[in-house]
This record gives sequence, C-alpha cells and structure tokens, in this order.
Amino acid sequence: MSNRSANVNVFEPFGLLNVSKPRGKTSFEVVGLLRKLLHVKKVGHTGTLDPIASGVLLLCVGRATRLLEYLMALPKSYVAWMKLGVTTDTLDSTGKVLQVREVPEFSPEDVELVLSQFRGELKQVPPMFSAIKRDGRKLYVLARQGVQANVEPRDITIHKLELQSLSASTVQLEISCSKGTYIRSLCADIGEKLGCGAHVFKLQRTKIGPWEMDNALPYSRVFALSRDEILDQLEPIEHILPDFARGEVSPVAEHYALNGLSIDIDQVRLASEIAMGDPVILRTWRGELIGIFRATEPSGSDLERRPSLPMVLRPEKILLTSSPPKRYPSRARKPSGSRARSRRPYRKGRGQGNKHGRSRRRPNRRPPTSH
Repeated sequence: MSNRSANVNVFEPFGLLNVSKPRGKTSFEVVGLLRKLLHVKKVGHTGTLDPIASGVLLLCVGRATRLLEYLMALPKSYVAWMKLGVTTDTLDSTGKVLQVREVPEFSPEDVELVLSQFRGELKQVPPMFSAIKRDGRKLYVLARQGVQANVEPRDITIHKLELQSLSASTVQLEISCSKGTYIRSLCADIGEKLGCGAHVFKLQRTKIGPWEMDNALPYSRVFALSRDEILDQLEPIEHILPDFARGEVSPVAEHYALNGLSIDIDQVRLASEIAMGDPVILRTWRGELIGIFRATEPSGSDLERRPSLPMVLRPEKILLTSSPPKRYPSRARKPSGSRARSRRPYRKGRGQGNKHGRSRRRPNRRPPTSH
C-alpha cells in the first residue's frame, strides 16, 4: 500500500525524502525547490548542510515536519577533507585567510595520536559563522559585523574518527558524530593539536541514521520528476520511525483518538507487545494515519472509570485530525485599468432611501384636466 493510499484523509503530502544536496547549494534552496514542486508550505530538514558541503539531506514534507524532533537525534556520518597549515575565519575554504603556517611532516601514527584525543564525549565551541542565535541575533551576522560574541561550549559525542588518507598538506577523515557537532570546529581543533592549523575545504555527509548517500535522490533528478512521481517516493511514517510499535484503533475509540484524547489499551489492536513508555504509531481500523501515542499509566480519573485498566495510550503527535483543514475561497480581484467599471458618481437627492433601505417614490400625480 502506498503512502498516499494509506493516508486517504491527509489533505496534504506526507512523508520523508532523502535528497543528495550538491556542493554550492544551500539547504534552504533545496527546501524551497521541494515546496515549489509539491505546492506545500511545510518542508523541513533534519540538519543544515553548509554550501560547500554535499550529501544526505533529509526532508520532511507536510505534517511529517512534526517528526523532526525524532530525527534530529540520529547520528550523522561525514567524510571531511582538511587543508593543513592554513586557518580561516569561517573555518572552511570560503573564509578569509587568517594565518599560514609551515606544515611539518606527519606520519599516520602522529595523526592517530591526535585523533585519539577527540573520540568520545567532548565539549565543543560552535564557530562564529553559524546560525546559532546570541541575544536574538545569529552569530554569522555578528561575525560579519566584526563583533566577537562569547559562545558557550556544547556537549557532543564523536562515535567514530578514522584517518582515511594523508598527504603533505591534506588529511581525509571519516567521522560519525552526534547532533550539534560542527565538523569545521572539529577539524580546526585537530589542526591546532597538530601544531599547524587547518580548515575544511571539502565535506560530504554520507549518512543520517539508516539513510545513506547511495539511496539519496540526486538534486538534479528532482527537476525531471513530476509532482506525482515525487509523492510516490515519499517514505511513510513506518519507514521514518521503524522502531516504533504500530496499532489500529477500534471503531469505538476512533473519535477519541482523532480528537487527541487518551485511548484504553484494550481498544487498540497492537502488532507487537509494548511496555510502559513505548511510543506507538496509531491508525484507524481503515488504515488512516492518526499520529504517535505513548503508553503511560492510567490517571486517577481513568481508574475511577475502570479500576482494572492497566495502561492507556496518550497522544504525543497528532498527524491527522477528524476534519479537513478549512479552505476559504479566494476573493476575485476587481478589474484594473481601462476595463475597470467606473463607480457611478453620487448625486445629491438621488438614491436616498428610507430607514428600511428602500428609496422613496413620489406618486405620479397628474394635474386635473379641465372640462
């Protein structure tokens, strides 16, 4: 069953699309293109890629943007190319060169000794040229104005950091990290530990969670697809959140679920057993998507109603409501230019009506005729 046929009552496209962003394009440009092609307002991504970076960009379409918080925590994998001996203000090749230093001759063992210091849990200071806000203003705006702001370090985790290749002035790294990690800052810190400084001149994101570069839709191919062809490639919620349990609501409890109310556990047919605290993707008995619910203990009012009730499913993300969104007809614009009808000028004494809105008419009195 396709995503569209399963969600027959969803009044907008819903799903996830894995797009391969090319170098030179911004993440916002890719989002804007998909909005235009699908004629939808809501399209969001799970993590910005810099213009010099390429690779996996996950896009949530329609009400699937409400699932972004579940996808943002997924680990990300990169391949980064470092230029040794040159530091820039943006920490990549697009910035202004700040310093050029001599690069000593490194062996793979020398680089590995430094890389071992950056694995595991770390404190990282985000770069000034980033979209992080400070006092309501983005850091890159302050950086362009020459303002240096104090940025608090953040907790990150480097799951994997391996040396791929080493030359006289370049280093290629394979990185797997947690959310919130800035690869530019990581490479700049590694360059400082090597004693010569470094910046990123090429970056590719190869993986986000289970989504890999090999399965991504090339950006150039998106232009060649029609709207229906793109919709057929949107992944449904079961593929987006494969570890979540699934269930169908009984016809009796369907109205309560569609309106965001808790459901008794015995009113749901589950595909597998669940424990307290587990998330569940609920659909109606007809297969229509409702949203994400979470198994919790019954409240006091639930126990008063049913003392032996072991568990209830409480709404966490409602993705389908019981009624379609309101559609207001567009107002027709008045014609302009020479074809516009001119308004009839007001004449005093004409068109004056009584209090009921009807104009008064004088009786047709003819003068008496003489015989």
